[in-house]
Amino acid sequence: MENFKRIRAYPYRITLGQYLLPRDRERRFDFCNFILSKCDKVSTLAKEILWTDESQFTREESANILDSHFGALENPQNLSPNNHQVRWSVNVWCGIWKLNLIWLFSFDDALTSTKYMHILSRPLSDYLEESVSLSDLSRM
Repeated sequence: MENFKRIRAYPYRITLGQYLLPRDRERRFDFCNFILSKCDKVSTLAKEILWTDESQFTREESANILDSHFGALENPQNLSPNNHQVRWSVNVWCGIWKLNLIWLFSFDDALTSTKYMHILSRPLSDYLEESVSLSDLSRM
């Protein structure tokens, strides 16, 4: 840190971010506009949507960057690739409805269309049958 002060530089941390494709901006903008237009009509819209997402966590993406600092006169927006000898990954799928976590499902290998259909047809449909009223299902 002393060397940073000597050359009047500031320490910056690396920020990990998701890579976005050029087409993603328009899709996100369209989705936000859709949600905003529906929120004007239905004040409880966020509670009536079954939100789902899946993610893959790997060792390559779990770098400890808390103690990595770089000195520069301006923020360099540094990205740091890393490699590890032991590879692992875990996939997680979850759903949120009425602001509650309704299902968390993890599996070791890749999410395939067959596995995704299994999640939708078994655990999720069982939950919906047992825990959601017909009137809620019709609005979901």
